[in-house]
Amino acid sequence: MPSRGILRPMTHFISRDYCEQQGWTVFWNKVYDLGPFVPRHPGGDVVEMLKGRNATMVLLNTHPKLENFAPVISKYEVGNLVCGGLRAEEEDYYKLYQDYKARGFFNYKWGWHVQDWAQMLVPLVMAVALQEVAPVLSFILQALSVLMACWYVHDVAHDSVWPSEKQGRRMATIASLLFTGTYAVDYHYIVHRMHHAFTNVLGKDHALETGPIIWDPSQEKRSPKWFRPFQGLAWMGPVLAAVLPAFILMSGLTLVKKRKWAFLALIALRWAFFGFVIFKGNWAMAILSPMLGAYLLGLISSLNHFHLDIENEWDPSFLSGVARTTQSVSNRGYFWDEMMGGLNYHIEHHFFSAMPRRRLPAISADVQALLVRHGHRYQVCSMGECLAAFWKKLNRPFPSFVRENRV
Repeated sequence: MPSRGILRPMTHFISRDYCEQQGWTVFWNKVYDLGPFVPRHPGGDVVEMLKGRNATMVLLNTHPKLENFAPVISKYEVGNLVCGGLRAEEEDYYKLYQDYKARGFFNYKWGWHVQDWAQMLVPLVMAVALQEVAPVLSFILQALSVLMACWYVHDVAHDSVWPSEKQGRRMATIASLLFTGTYAVDYHYIVHRMHHAFTNVLGKDHALETGPIIWDPSQEKRSPKWFRPFQGLAWMGPVLAAVLPAFILMSGLTLVKKRKWAFLALIALRWAFFGFVIFKGNWAMAILSPMLGAYLLGLISSLNHFHLDIENEWDPSFLSGVARTTQSVSNRGYFWDEMMGGLNYHIEHHFFSAMPRRRLPAISADVQALLVRHGHRYQVCSMGECLAAFWKKLNRPFPSFVRENRV
């Protein structure tokens, strides 16, 4: 039903200018009045940013399971756009998207399910078996199990693993509880998807909300001047070490807010069981090892955005926005692909967030060609260059440090 107080045109065909005047949102070539939807949206008033704009690429990457999302907004549809609503570069991108979909690139192989759970379970079982004879190796193995579980939950929350979001949420919840002792599902389904929609946009990308750490001069009031030379040490020390405790705290607050007392009890029982039973009172193994896994997650995730452009406004050009604020890592191969959870193909991931990460290497050349064809850079650094650029940004905000991969 149309929202009250708005006079709609009689025709079902609406011009782009009229959409902008009325603050309506375009998704593909359909026009929606999402104003009444704002209070219902889990991301809050971020929907306001989409008013009067073409939100096709944003919605495609934040709500990849269109069969779940389309019925939700169908009641807000007001008509069709008179002419094509996508830019030429986005039409080019969409052709790639459709081609990959037709070729089954968004399908998850059953062998990958086995691989995922083996990568989580086998290191954990080995860690338990070796805790007395090889405690250091046991410590590392459990950290690896936690890291693999974090990548799995990340992938599932992008709807790249299971056919339906309901299945995905269930499996992400199980993996998150069992291997990390948290309920991090809401973070991945809300905060992280917002990050994909508004990467490096101040006030919208909550990944930039990192306490006293400054990423842009506009954030200078976050911390005193004397602290800034120590930002690098703070990030590499207490900030990354606090990733798992922060997720546990967020889990508790979320579950209390939702009054999910049974799940809160399950998390407490999980930690008690791992500490007292599995690791026989060795709390250094039960707590510090998972913290190391989460530390590695935070470190790897730090290398793709923070040292690039920080935006005050959202760039409605999807390709341009991704190209300026996202970077891939040139370290490739099975070891790096699995250890980095596919984030070494980070530009590819931001373009096709619902694509299984193990398919990203196969599309990298297409993505690079797409960017170059439309005048954008494919930004890529080696791991060493990424760390050097990130360290410089931590200690002094500075212009992007990347090298262009010319193809």
